[in-house]
Amino acid sequence: MTTWTVDWDTLETLHLHHRARDAMGPVWLRFFSIKHPQYRELCLEFLSTYEFQTPCTDYSYSRSITFRMAGVERSCSLIEFAKRMGLYTDEEMETDVFLKGLTKLPDDVSPEQVWAQIGEGLYQANTVKSTRLKDPFHRILHRVIAQSIAGRKESTGVVTQRDLFFLYCFVKPAVCNVAYVLASYFTCCMGKMPTSHICGGSFITQLAESYGVLTSEVCATLTSFLPTQTIDMVVLTNMKAVGQTEGGGYVLLDGHGKIWQPDPSQHPVKQEDAPEQPQVEPQQHEGPQQQHADDPLAHGLGVTSLDLVAMVTELQQGQQRLEQENKRRHQETMSALRCIARYFAIPDFPKPQDSRDGGSEQGRT
Repeated sequence: MTTWTVDWDTLETLHLHHRARDAMGPVWLRFFSIKHPQYRELCLEFLSTYEFQTPCTDYSYSRSITFRMAGVERSCSLIEFAKRMGLYTDEEMETDVFLKGLTKLPDDVSPEQVWAQIGEGLYQANTVKSTRLKDPFHRILHRVIAQSIAGRKESTGVVTQRDLFFLYCFVKPAVCNVAYVLASYFTCCMGKMPTSHICGGSFITQLAESYGVLTSEVCATLTSFLPTQTIDMVVLTNMKAVGQTEGGGYVLLDGHGKIWQPDPSQHPVKQEDAPEQPQVEPQQHEGPQQQHADDPLAHGLGVTSLDLVAMVTELQQGQQRLEQENKRRHQETMSALRCIARYFAIPDFPKPQDSRDGGSEQGRT
């Protein structure tokens, strides 16, 4: 599987580029600028031998990270790893940006608390969809996360607890130790199943280049596969995070497919970022925040009336599907029994009589 990254031209078209840069900060910006070819043999050798000793408390320990690359056993500290990946400057290495950056949610912050700030309804780990994120910008950030630092091919629309950690860092914003979480990611990016897709090839190439092993002769012997791709307007349109206007422009959509209108108090827009808004009726501008603001259920249960209606509708549809499936199986069973009866010359099964017909028969007898 290829590694995906930010498409800054797309974010600029959507007037989100300043907001994205403010949320990410310099270290994440360097991380998302890593774009290299990916080599199959290099990835397999590296990932099959890679080990990261966790919890890593001494960032200078020279054997925190061990792996094999280009036929040579190698090891490095987390500090050296961060430098080779080009994530931090020497000055940043000596500050809290690196030394005290988060590697998980703070102990006093739960995934449910994070979700309550950015999502709709209740948070259920590994089942909540990204369409429940209130802000389409957060949906875009989530897609970038799910296909890079938490890379996976399947279930990219599901918001995992690890995804929530990264969203917390972007939205709060909070300082994250990107080198640490990337080193941790390499321990699981091969997946859990033999058929799982391998992720993070672009980052492995970055590390290989830092060791100077990718000479032209070596590259000629390697199998290059998908290059780093960007999450562009086509991807965002397919996600239904972006819609196109009649004039050919683009607008952000909420999880319900409606034009999203930001709350100026929460999302101040810089003058140079202010997009030209299409002429639409006010009711089309209503986001889920406005619609649910006065819903009493939203205060007591954490869900809204619309959420409950959607749940009931889903249950009713499931009941209908179950009844249809039972009817189909009954018909198949009866058909099979009749075939058996004909084969053994057993009289055919009588068809069930309507209660009214049965009553008239009894009357005639």
